[in-house]
Amino acid sequence: MNILLRKAFTLLILILPFFACKRNTGSIRLSSPDTTYTFHLDVQDSLCYRVDWKGQSIIEKSALGFKLSDGTVFPHAVEAGHIEKLSKNVNWQPVYGERNAYTDKYNEVLVQLTGKTFEGGLAFRVRAYNEGIAFRYEITSEKELQ
Repeated sequence: MNILLRKAFTLLILILPFFACKRNTGSIRLSSPDTTYTFHLDVQDSLCYRVDWKGQSIIEKSALGFKLSDGTVFPHAVEAGHIEKLSKNVNWQPVYGERNAYTDKYNEVLVQLTGKTFEGGLAFRVRAYNEGIAFRYEITSEKELQ
């Protein structure tokens, strides 16, 4: 009995780090500050997104990416790396305009993407405002994309 317990414990010690280091790269969710809008980013073999408004889908699952001049789709075969989340609520004053002050209130997620088919840095930044969703790619590469 004691040997069986030792073997089970040793097996648990060997398997536990595998599960502890495995990332959840399936889906990333970001909601607006008032939770009206929700952005869903699926990061598996390719990038896909969906947008909900008050719990109802207004943009169905859609692919993200570029088709380059050589016919390849960018980004392809990517995984989520480091993920940063941020909430911001600040007021700013324009030089001139209809109002004296504007509120900049949003939730943000920055997803660092890694892939074998791309040399350089690639990130996907999403902001969820109470008025809607905005996203952009951030590409840092020595090589020019065409």
